Amino acid sequence: MQPSLQGVPARPAILVFALAAGALLSYQAARLWLAYHRIHSTRLEMIERGAALEPGDADAWDLLGRYRQLDFANADPKQELADYQRAVQDDPLSATFWMNLAGAYEENGDLSGAESAFERARSVYPLSAEVAWDYGNFLLRQGKEAEGYAEIHHAVQSDPKLLTLAVSRVWRSSRDVNVLLDQVLPPDVDAYFQALDFFASIRRTDAALVVWHRLLSLGKIIPLPKTFPFFDELIQDDRSSDAKQVWVEALAAAGGALSSTEAARQLGISRQAVEKRRRANALLAVRLGGDWRYPRCQFDEARGEVVAGLPKLLGAYARAGPWVALDFLLASDEALGGETPLQVLRREGLTRALERLARIEQGDGFA
Repeated sequence: MQPSLQGVPARPAILVFALAAGALLSYQAARLWLAYHRIHSTRLEMIERGAALEPGDADAWDLLGRYRQLDFANADPKQELADYQRAVQDDPLSATFWMNLAGAYEENGDLSGAESAFERARSVYPLSAEVAWDYGNFLLRQGKEAEGYAEIHHAVQSDPKLLTLAVSRVWRSSRDVNVLLDQVLPPDVDAYFQALDFFASIRRTDAALVVWHRLLSLGKIIPLPKTFPFFDELIQDDRSSDAKQVWVEALAAAGGALSSTEAARQLGISRQAVEKRRRANALLAVRLGGDWRYPRCQFDEARGEVVAGLPKLLGAYARAGPWVALDFLLASDEALGGETPLQVLRREGLTRALERLARIEQGDGFA
């Protein structure tokens, strides 16, 4: 005889199961919602209660640790440490959690624990500039200069935005420009210019000169306007001889200058005609040693002529002299949308904006 299912209350059983499952899901959803809002509260006791509702939520424990860290009125370093330990226990693959734990260890005086935590952060995210930066600064605080500089070097290679901070931090730590150049900065033009600007800003001209010579040794084209702050600082520091030498080197590194013979060949005229144009302020020339040199940047080499509109601009600077005129031509200006006058000249010729800017700089030099 086959068993019959007709007497089994199937539909009520299914309904009861569905209601129970729905109630369970509703409970879990309410629990998660409550935990989330407690964890993101601004009150410590509410955050603690939220973390307790979700004991495996590493973000909650890390947030709780950071809250304690910033609560200076009720500092509790040991409990802060415990919270961060719980965070890495629940999520050992977060470099951020390991760095926060390292900070807590250092705050509690456990330097060995802090170093181990930084090592774990680096192993989790070896390419992180943030990890390398924080670890490097920690090592410097512990007097481990070589290791610290190596980490900061890694940080600036990964994130060039850290260069300015790195220059300042390493200078304060070492007071040795060669340490900065040899162990921290990458050998490139931008990094060296940031160091140059830093030393010029704090009036350390001897250190700046070391950076300058290292910059020249790269053998790359140097944007002349970027040398102006350094050049100005040398003049203000009464280092006229160094200023002259730097300007000559900067001019050469920016593309160089032509001799009278080379300028004549470029323009298809005689040397005497070149000299005549120079005296009439139709050509820009600077005195280097006993010779006149003609900055290459003023020539439209493809057409074999001077950049259109340049002679009239040079006339406005006749009294100020060629160095001032060159400074004007190659310095970017907000009135020109961040471009240099020479860039505008090459693209548009002598515009009203350029004429107005020259008048502001030199008075009524235009007729």
